[in-house]
Amino acid sequence: MDTLLLILKALSDKNRLRVFYALLSYKELCACQITEFLNVAGATASRHLSLMVTAGILKNRKQGRWVYFRLNNEDKFLEPVVNWVKQEIG
Repeated sequence: MDTLLLILKALSDKNRLRVFYALLSYKELCACQITEFLNVAGATASRHLSLMVTAGILKNRKQGRWVYFRLNNEDKFLEPVVNWVKQEIG
């Protein structure tokens, strides 16, 4: 229950929901692409991404100086959320 609550709380922000939806389509994006997509400062994007990683929504990997983000497909609570978002937004 706590995990689901963290996920829903993290997705209650418009920009974080936009990141979530973008990653449904693009599978993986670097932090710089997400910053540009959101049209926000790097620190703001970083805060959003950090919150989403902490909630278990995203996973990240570092390649050189770039950090890439993708949806955490291993989280059992995320699948129904993904389906719901696809239905409501897509």
